Amino acid sequence: MFQDENVIIENRTNGLLFHADINESVQRIAHLLSFYKGDAVIVRNNGIPAGIITSGDIIKAISSSNGDLSSIVAENIMTSPIISMDHDKYVDEVKAFMLDQGIIKLPIKKEFDIIGLVVEPDILINSSLYK
Repeated sequence: MFQDENVIIENRTNGLLFHADINESVQRIAHLLSFYKGDAVIVRNNGIPAGIITSGDIIKAISSSNGDLSSIVAENIMTSPIISMDHDKYVDEVKAFMLDQGIIKLPIKKEFDIIGLVVEPDILINSSLYK
């Protein structure tokens, strides 16, 4: 069995991540997350990551719009700026950061792009921080 502190997070991303334009309808994003059982959508403005949308954001949008998502766009509900970590961090560093910040889904970046997603329940299994 390997030790988490010796594993780079880029090799352990485990979330299903989609990308959408900042003007994409929330209805379409909700369909993507639901149909494909996705974990999050990175919202892009001219190709650059500008925000993130999770199923929690979709639920809030449904609640505040009485269920009509057709006129709401990604920019209206995304979380911005994106809280992320660099791809070359160790798994235990990422776990500690997620616990400290109360983050459940953490985008992983390489240079200026989002390359993966860490989803808390999976990444924290067998963590030395929980032992």
